[in-house]
Amino acid sequence: MQDKMAHNNACKKQMKDKFKSLDYFGQTVTFTYDGADQFKTTFGASVSLVLILILMLFGVYKFVYLVNRWNPNVIKTSFLRDLKEEPAFRPQDLGFDFAFGIGEEIPANIGKFSVKQIEFEFQKQNDGQLKRIKKPSEEIELTSCGTELFRYEDKQEIIDLEIDSMKCLKTNDYELKGNYYAQEYKYLELKLWKCGPKLDPTLKCANETVIKKYFSDKTFSFAFINTQFVLDSYDPKERLQYFIDDSLLFEVESQRVKKANFYVQKSEGELEDSLLQFGQSELIEFHQVTNFKSYDDEYTDDDGYMIAIYIRFDRTYDNYERKVYGFLEFLGDVGGLQGSLISIGMFFVGFVAQRLFFSKIIKKIYQVRKYENFENQGLNNHRTQIYPSNGPAPTRLDDSMLKGTLDPEVGAPQNYQLIQSKVTDEFKGVTNIKEQEQSLQKEFKFKDKIEQKDIGNVLFAFLNRSRFSYTIQDIIHYIMKCMCLRNIEENRRRKLYKRHFLFDKAQEKFGQELDAIRIVKTLRKFKMLAQALLSQKHRLVLKFQRQNLIETSSSSSDSDNNNYDTVRLMENTNPLIRLVMFGKLKKMMTGFSGKQLEPLERNMMRGMFIRKLKDFAEDARNLTENQTLLERLKGDMGLPTKQNSEIDHSIVNVSQGLVVQKSKKFQDEPDLIEDIIQGRELLQQNQELEDNNGIDDWKT
Repeated sequence: MQDKMAHNNACKKQMKDKFKSLDYFGQTVTFTYDGADQFKTTFGASVSLVLILILMLFGVYKFVYLVNRWNPNVIKTSFLRDLKEEPAFRPQDLGFDFAFGIGEEIPANIGKFSVKQIEFEFQKQNDGQLKRIKKPSEEIELTSCGTELFRYEDKQEIIDLEIDSMKCLKTNDYELKGNYYAQEYKYLELKLWKCGPKLDPTLKCANETVIKKYFSDKTFSFAFINTQFVLDSYDPKERLQYFIDDSLLFEVESQRVKKANFYVQKSEGELEDSLLQFGQSELIEFHQVTNFKSYDDEYTDDDGYMIAIYIRFDRTYDNYERKVYGFLEFLGDVGGLQGSLISIGMFFVGFVAQRLFFSKIIKKIYQVRKYENFENQGLNNHRTQIYPSNGPAPTRLDDSMLKGTLDPEVGAPQNYQLIQSKVTDEFKGVTNIKEQEQSLQKEFKFKDKIEQKDIGNVLFAFLNRSRFSYTIQDIIHYIMKCMCLRNIEENRRRKLYKRHFLFDKAQEKFGQELDAIRIVKTLRKFKMLAQALLSQKHRLVLKFQRQNLIETSSSSSDSDNNNYDTVRLMENTNPLIRLVMFGKLKKMMTGFSGKQLEPLERNMMRGMFIRKLKDFAEDARNLTENQTLLERLKGDMGLPTKQNSEIDHSIVNVSQGLVVQKSKKFQDEPDLIEDIIQGRELLQQNQELEDNNGIDDWKT
């Protein structure tokens, strides 16, 4: 039963985890700098302000376009219809109408207008073949247009253009369909007849001369309502603009037949006029006349008419796609410009911001020496020691001390004197600070008690340290001098390159310390140390320390911040703060005077002067320093020495440390060397690797 419940709980947890994986709003876990997840700079803020102003101006400009719907995107595409499958088209339902005339009423004995609905269709014959048959057609009754039959809204324009006196269809019951090769073919036929047998055999007509004279100065006018799609109009009543088109016009000639194919289009429009678009659109249909073809021929009595217009269904049509500037496009343009501006800004700011960021981190973590050499030629053959000149504690700290700088003539703070003392040959010529620190670490290795002069040396080591500051001026200098194209490492000793070399070295060091494997190994090492050094009771109490408690008082904030960092207070611009800090340092270090040093304290003292503490490797190197090759081989391989090998050991203790000197006398044994030379090479390579890891940076 318990196994089943555990299985059900595991399934529920797994389903819950899979469901939570769909969360688009999951928070990214990142490191922070001074409590913020991003590092901000004044230079970056200045450039960002300029970019924000540009973005705001662009946003206002585009927002005006959005509200007023200016410059919509309109695409006009022409297509061909399959008229064999297209249903009948009634253009009059879309606002099409036409009127025609010659400016006056034609006498019956001169001529006449006629309009017919012509229809053809294919019919199957007895032999099984299809044959085109013309159906009987009736003439559509015509009358004067006036202001009502011609369906145009502006009645005054109808009167001004004298369309009211032209002829119009009394009924608009007609339709257009297909073409000559379609199953059904329908069109309108408008003709101007000359009085004669073809018109009406029973009608008494005027003679040919009178008819010819009558039509000699007449003009045939054909006015029709055409449509224009207004691109920037969004009112349903105004987006289609109707106008009277008089593109078709003929001079009447009694001896010529003038014909025209007049094509009416059924155009379409797809409108996306909504500001918030999700693909919705409005479809509209309207008529257009853009295509008519005219031609003429000789008049014959068999024709009987002088003008013929065939109103047909146009197989071509135009499709208009209009899309206004919407809210989503507005966000896309603003966001796209923002991304572009950020990319441009990163080109100019990214390098500077990155170096400023690393400079802030390096300043809070790493330190540099204020000076490295004493510019005093009289110290070449003497050891340099530094301790207080006024007894146990200095009576005052002068300005050079408070500012953390050196007197250029003395080379050290004025309240400390350079004491020259004769020492053994091992310490002659020590004028370099790094060499002096190497000597001091050897001396502290075997010290059991701290003396007053040792406190002075430690305090001087404190004063010789400062935070590494890499400012915006250094970055500008790096850019202006094109340091990226120069070999900084080869010129690191020169003043022009030194700060940039130290910055690159610190940046590389910080990058190595952020290595994931190193971090995991360090955490595991601390866990193992906590397990080895702390009992279970201690680890339990450690979890309930007050530092883990969040309270309303200001004291509940974490005290591990950089505001009261010792090195920072030593460089404070306020002289009083520096004075208090230096006094505090001296008082704390004086507490070591005359006391026995614990191994931990001794290692901490040495850690100020040497990078890595490797006592075993140092002792082994000192013991084998003056041995012959054969003796070192025997010692490394664990072999016994020869009876005739005489080894004299003498240990010389000096004030800086313990130097072990050994003088040896032996006889070479070629047979033994040949047996172990190969193993010695492997051991020597391993020893060199270990020694290189412990070499201080002054040897590099």
